[in-house]
Amino acid sequence: MVKALIFDMDGVVVLSGPVFARIFSEKLSRDFDIQVSPDEFRMDGNRWESSIIKALHKRGMKIEDEEAKKIATECRSRYAKEFGLSTNPGWLEFTEEAKKKGYKVALGTNGSKLVIDSLLKKMSLDVFDAVVTFDDVKEGKPSPDIYLKCASLLKADTKDCIVFEDSLTGIIAAKRAGMRCIALTTSMERQFLTDADRIIDSFYELKVDSL
Repeated sequence: MVKALIFDMDGVVVLSGPVFARIFSEKLSRDFDIQVSPDEFRMDGNRWESSIIKALHKRGMKIEDEEAKKIATECRSRYAKEFGLSTNPGWLEFTEEAKKKGYKVALGTNGSKLVIDSLLKKMSLDVFDAVVTFDDVKEGKPSPDIYLKCASLLKADTKDCIVFEDSLTGIIAAKRAGMRCIALTTSMERQFLTDADRIIDSFYELKVDSL
């Protein structure tokens, strides 16, 4: 029996991928005087900070994780200021209906606590019963740690949890945690999401009563 719903952030709660890719590209190109294509920041379920570090290391530049977090936070702020923040169409209505019907709701993301806390505050999102970030566990996705901690905080058995993901990395993490997974085609093509229990294009396709 489903008792808890756990959502990834980028590509699930918010459709921020393409915008962030462009912002990160412009930021690194400007601040480090290098050419970085937005394609280097494709959403694959890994941390934005890791993508920043990888892009710089590729060009012989070293950067610490904390500095990468600062860059990510600044880029999030620019996103909020210049582009506005909005949730994935249909997600908020779906989530609010689920909460009214007694489901517990959590956010499980590879993002850093600093970045995610800032983003949730800017968006005034207070629907989550628990929030677990990369900084709250030993290992991020594809390790199951994030989703296992979500289940623990929600006091839900893993078999009673459904994870909503948009990447293969996230799907692997959900499956390793022993949870069902519904994948959205917001970041990757269907052919890469076939390990999920169900694939949807939009939250408008879902009914809470049918979970």
